[in-house]
This record gives sequence, C-alpha cells and structure tokens, in this order.
Amino acid sequence: MANPQDESPASPTAQALGAGPERPRSAEGSSAPVGLKTASLVGLFTITFFFTLYSAKSLFLPIIISALLGFLLDPVVRSLQSIGLPRSSASALLLMAFLGFLGLGLHQTLEPAKKWIDNSPRSLRQIQVKVRRLMKPVADVTQAARQVEELTQTGGSGDKPLEVRSEPSLDQSLFDGTQDLLFGLGVVMILTHFLLSSGDRLWDKMTQLLPSARDKRRANAIARQVQGDLSAHLLTITLINLALGGAVALACHLFEMPNPLLWGAMATLLNFVPYLGAVTGVLILGGASFITFDSLLTAVAVPLTYLALTAIEGSFITPMLLGKRLSLSPAMIFLSLFFWGWLWGIAGALLAIPILLSLKIVCDHSERLKPLGELMSR
Repeated sequence: MANPQDESPASPTAQALGAGPERPRSAEGSSAPVGLKTASLVGLFTITFFFTLYSAKSLFLPIIISALLGFLLDPVVRSLQSIGLPRSSASALLLMAFLGFLGLGLHQTLEPAKKWIDNSPRSLRQIQVKVRRLMKPVADVTQAARQVEELTQTGGSGDKPLEVRSEPSLDQSLFDGTQDLLFGLGVVMILTHFLLSSGDRLWDKMTQLLPSARDKRRANAIARQVQGDLSAHLLTITLINLALGGAVALACHLFEMPNPLLWGAMATLLNFVPYLGAVTGVLILGGASFITFDSLLTAVAVPLTYLALTAIEGSFITPMLLGKRLSLSPAMIFLSLFFWGWLWGIAGALLAIPILLSLKIVCDHSERLKPLGELMSR
C-alpha cells in the first residue's frame, strides 16, 4: 500500500495532473505585469481621447449640440407627426420656427448690446469715479504710499522705444466672430434636421453593429433613457430659464433699468451654466446699475434682486421640477463645469450638465460603473 506522503506536490504525477503550488505562483506572478499593461493602455487611451476632443473641438461641438437639440426637439416632432405631418416636414418646420425665435431674440438684444459696448469706455470711467468716491479713504492711503515709493526709487535706466502693436478693431472682431457663429449655426441646423428626420432608423442601424443581442438590448435601453431623461431635463431647464429671464426683465423694468429685455435674455442664457452663470450675471448687472443710477441703494438693489431670483430658482424651483431622478451632485456639477469649460470654453460650460447627465445614465446601466453613477447623484 502506497503512503500518501511519498508523493510530494512537486512529483511528476502531480506535475502531469497540473496540480501543486507552482501554477498558482506563476499565475500570481504574471498578474502584476498584465494589470500594469492594462492600466497603461487605459491611461494612454484616455489622454489620446481628451486630446482629440480638445484639438478637434470644431468637429465635435456641432455634433454634440445637434444631438442635444435632437433630444430636446424630438418629442415635439413626434407630436407633429402624430397629427399627420411627415417627419421631415415637421423637423424643417420646427427648425425654421426655432431660427425665427432666435433671430427675433437677437434683433431685440443686439442693438442695445452694441450701444452698451460702444459706451463701455465712458461707462467704465463712470464706474471708476463712483467706486473711487466710495473708496476715497483707502485711495488716499494708497496714494501716500505710492508717493513714498517714488521718492525712494532711483532714476530710470533711460528711454526705451515704445512698441506699437496693431490690435484688431471691435467691429472687425465682432464680424469675424459672427462669421464663425453663423457657419457653426448652419452646420448645427442641417445636422439636427437630418437627425430629427431619420428618427430611430439611424440608431437601429448603429445597434446592428453590436455583436450580441444582449448588447443591443442594453444599448437600446440606454438610448431610450438618455433620450427621455435628457429631453425632459433640457426642456424643463429651458422653461425655467425663460421664466427666470422674464422675472429679471420685469424687475429691471420696475427699477427703470434701460433695455430690460437685454438683461432678461442675458439671465436666460447665463442660467444654463449653474453657479458661474449667476455670479457672472450679478457682476454684469451690478456694473450696469452702477452706471445707470446715482443712488447707491438702487444700484445695489438691482444685482441683489437678480441674486435673490437665481437663488430661489436654484434652491427650490429647479429641484422641485426636476425631481430626485435627474438630480446631480453639486460637487460633480462644479467639476464638470470646470473640466469642460477648460476643454471647450463657453460652449463646454454650456454642455457640461447634459454630458454629465448622459454619463450618469450610462453608468447606471453598467454593474461595474454603478458606484460611479451613485457618486454623480445628489
């Protein structure tokens, strides 16, 4: 009878059967290089991906904006289609109405905005005079310190030639910016029309590229939730911002601020950028009120009213209408604004919240990424 202890783990029989501690040790030893390679590949892919987004933003921005407009306007197109209007005609009619509304808004606000820009040097001098009047004690101390500093300094090192730089005029800068804006708007409108006209056909063709039926079902579920939640979010936020703009315009009218429609339109657009938009609006409207009113109390009351309206909207109205399902973490909102604003500028700041919401929905449909989706939630 053979003794069980005679056959060691390193015996030929055990090696032939693939047993023994050698195989786990080899697998354990090879896991570190494989994990390092995977992490390196993921890091290189991430860096390349975001560098591509940054360098090719003129290509990606119209696509993303068109997709968001498609999500926003698709329920309206479906409603028009349900009453017998062809989908392509409904899309064209809706986009023409959108362009007409946009043109009317620009017509009502561009002329007052141009007057403010033309009068900006004189307005800045008026602000400087009023602020200097308020800060006169501090200015006296600063002037005395400057005189002492000039007395202690030695003579200069001689005259230096002045460098004259030719800067583009304001009209030329506005003209160049308008050309780029119109070109981008044309691309967005054409692409949005094609997306709305195609309906679900384009997405169905894209899902056919997925390998398994499970992946197709998951992609369709993600697409339906992204479209539903994002369209509800964008439509709700747009209506809230329009109401806020109307309230700001009414308040400016009651305070007898000139061009109240301009300030209402400014509030509507800025409120698409959470937190930063409200701060920017307070600063701009505060400067305009300092120019307009001689009374310090009235000049301060106008931006404070704007701040109060945005605080009520952000703390009560928006959370109540959006609900918990579409609520996002304030910290993640701020990080998203910071990142996409750094990457794409003003357009990135406007797109930060829809992108963050879409990423949260994708994470909620993946078992591995669900903790990240919970991190994005309020």
